[in-house]
Amino acid sequence: MHDIILETERLILRLWREADAHDYYEINQDPRVLVFLGGPLTRKQVTDFFSVANDRYEKQGFTLWAVELKESSVLIGFIGLDLVRLDIHFTPAVEIAWRLGSQYWGNGYATEGARAALAYGLDK
Repeated sequence: MHDIILETERLILRLWREADAHDYYEINQDPRVLVFLGGPLTRKQVTDFFSVANDRYEKQGFTLWAVELKESSVLIGFIGLDLVRLDIHFTPAVEIAWRLGSQYWGNGYATEGARAALAYGLDK
């Protein structure tokens, strides 16, 4: 299966690969990234996340995709679409979500990827 789902001017949004584990683990150890997330992920949680995310793409046609920089192929985090999994007054709903390494903040990557994910979702 071809794992590239979306491309923007500077980003590739794709399915997760085993080779992403180290970089995504490191992103999830960064205190700046984790400030609102409840703590770091273990290596097992990282690889389990990959399986769940790729499986959701297969089943629902969207997910939280791995995002890499086109110019360097460096994994910088995730951007994508996900079901809101809370039982609250506005569900069912789909959210746009992202988690990027803090060294990539302030460059417009989240906005660029979120716009592409939104356009993708509206076309579904």
